[in-house]
Amino acid sequence: MELVDRHGQGAAKLRTLPGILWLLAIISLLAGVTTPSHATHKVYSPHVEEGELEVEVRGHYDFDSDDDLDDAHKEKFEVGYAFTDWWSTSFFLEYEKEPRGHYGHAATAWENIFELTEPGRYWLDFGLYVEYKDPAGSGPQQLELKGLFEKQVNRFVNTANLIFEREVGSNASSDIELAYAWRTKYQLRQEFQPALELYGEFGELDNLKINGDTQHQAGPVASGKFSLGHESSISYEFGYLFGLTGESPDGTLKWLLEFEYEF
Repeated sequence: MELVDRHGQGAAKLRTLPGILWLLAIISLLAGVTTPSHATHKVYSPHVEEGELEVEVRGHYDFDSDDDLDDAHKEKFEVGYAFTDWWSTSFFLEYEKEPRGHYGHAATAWENIFELTEPGRYWLDFGLYVEYKDPAGSGPQQLELKGLFEKQVNRFVNTANLIFEREVGSNASSDIELAYAWRTKYQLRQEFQPALELYGEFGELDNLKINGDTQHQAGPVASGKFSLGHESSISYEFGYLFGLTGESPDGTLKWLLEFEYEF
């Protein structure tokens, strides 16, 4: 598999092992292993920093005048490590509360990010996200694949995630659901980088909906990183998303705190 670099100097192969993993993942997706769960609101970059240990806590809280959408929230507690310059992996626990429901452990999951192109070499940076989730209840497991795309133009960094979600295992649905996430961030300074984020879903692949029957949200987000010295740092994200459709909560408060240490 080849791409032409942005300088027009010919073609270069994708990193060999990530490329193979990418092909296997796409084959798996098309083969029919199978609906999804919506994670906390986060846009994933395709970039991987080798030797970086991450301890992350993130979540979101929904507000709405309708009791069927109000007071839902979800939190994730995650630990991850980048073993190479193209692969990072992490495990997390997910806790959530549905509207009118009770707060509790919802799932345990394993996620992986594969950086498939060298940063900045081509017109577009590309990666793959693969997540396997085991719900706390008796329902089927869930598989989530995300195509990760990123393009920097001067100080603006545009990141897009194309998301496919499906169930696997016994009693799994045959549906595949499509969703998206987008972020345009302005690199003002390391400690403060304002952004605009969008999240949404289109429903099942065989019955896509481009109307008010699905959730779509957008809003401002502030992010940044502070160095703690000794190869460690702490990153943050805080934002508020506005509902764009009747099926979306009126507002969602999202947040993230992450401790990073580079070995």
